[in-house]
Amino acid sequence: MNPKLSTSEADVPDAQQLADALRHIVERLGRRLRSDWTEDSIEYLGVGYTYIAALATLNNAGSISPSALAKREMISPPSVTRVVDLLENRGFVERVENPNDGRQSVIKTTSAGRRLIQKGRMRRSASLAESLESINHGELKLLHDAFELLTRLYDL
Repeated sequence: MNPKLSTSEADVPDAQQLADALRHIVERLGRRLRSDWTEDSIEYLGVGYTYIAALATLNNAGSISPSALAKREMISPPSVTRVVDLLENRGFVERVENPNDGRQSVIKTTSAGRRLIQKGRMRRSASLAESLESINHGELKLLHDAFELLTRLYDL
């Protein structure tokens, strides 16, 4: 169900209604993208979303400690250990000595891990681009302007 916006005489939607509608569509788009992530995770790793999400976080972070990964992914330390172990065994991440504290290690993606993340991103971007090809130039410009505004509003 798509929420309908009522507008005032000046064709300006109510801010609360627009916020509700925007939240709704962003959540649905997020679910669709997570579903694609899950498909990637199952196809390439044979496991669920948590693993590919952790790999993406590691890829974006450069190198981080297991506890930092657990915090970012909102999973328990024992779970992060299982995730990192599997990713390391598959050659997607490696543990290296922490340059600031030799007693600890940090985790970083390998070239195979970076390729896997890039491949998934390209696949999901292609899927979004295919959807965008169905709209006209004016709508594409409008969507671009909305993207710019959202980026500015939320400092993304």
